Amino acid sequence: MKHSAIFLTVLFLTTTGIHIANAEEATVNDNSTDQPFTTGTSSVTAQPAPPQTDVNRFRIDISLSMLNINSFYNLDADSVEALYGVTLGPLQAPLGISIGGSIRNRVSLGCRFLFGITSREYEEDAKGTYLDYKLLPYIEIAFGSRRVKPFITFSAGVGGYKSSYTSENNYESELKSVQFVAGAGAGVHIFFGERGSLDLWVFETVGVGNEAETHTFEDFDDTESDISILTATTDVLLGVGLWI
Repeated sequence: MKHSAIFLTVLFLTTTGIHIANAEEATVNDNSTDQPFTTGTSSVTAQPAPPQTDVNRFRIDISLSMLNINSFYNLDADSVEALYGVTLGPLQAPLGISIGGSIRNRVSLGCRFLFGITSREYEEDAKGTYLDYKLLPYIEIAFGSRRVKPFITFSAGVGGYKSSYTSENNYESELKSVQFVAGAGAGVHIFFGERGSLDLWVFETVGVGNEAETHTFEDFDDTESDISILTATTDVLLGVGLWI
C-alpha cells in the first residue's frame, strides 16, 4: 500500500505537469501566430520558430533517493513472510546514474545503474555491511514544452544484494541474491538553460530471484540455505541532468 500511494501521488503530479506544460506550449504557439507588420511600403509576415526537438541529444543523469521503501517476501515459507524497511534522506539511500540518448523526438533509450551501500556498527564489536544494485536498460517518453518535460519510464534488467555480518566471537553471516528486475516510473524534467535539468521522479521496481545464506561459527561446519524471494522497492529521487 505504501508503494502504491507514493507512485499514484507522483503520477498525479506528473499528469498535472503535462497539462501545465501543454498549456504553456499552447500559449507560445498562440503568441507566434502569423502577424503582418509594415516596414515602409512593404508588408512582412512573421513566421513561427521551428519547434525544439531532442533528437540525437546525449544525456547523463545523477539522482539521489530522498525516500526509499523496501519490501522483502519469502516465497518458500508456508505463509508468505514480509519484511519492510524505510530510509529517509540521501545518506544511506540508493544513488542513481543514468546514461542515454534520444532516438527520436520525446523518446530516449539508455541504461540506469542504481546502487546503495550501508555500513553499521553494533555492540560487542559486531559490524555489518549491505550492498544492493540494479542495472536497468530503460525507455523514456517525455511530454510538454522546452522548459517543463513530464515523463514516464519503463525498465527491465538484473539486480541483487549482498549482506554480511561479523562479530567478535567469530560468527559470520552472509546473504547473496540475484534477481530479474522490472520497473516503471514517472516524473518531470525542469530545464535551466539549454543543457541542464532538475529531475524529480518516483521509481517502482519488482524483483524475483533467489537468496543464498551462509552461517559460520568458530569450529562448526558452515550452514547454508537457499530460498525463493520477491522484492519491491519504491524510490522518490531528486537529481540533475546534463543534456548534450
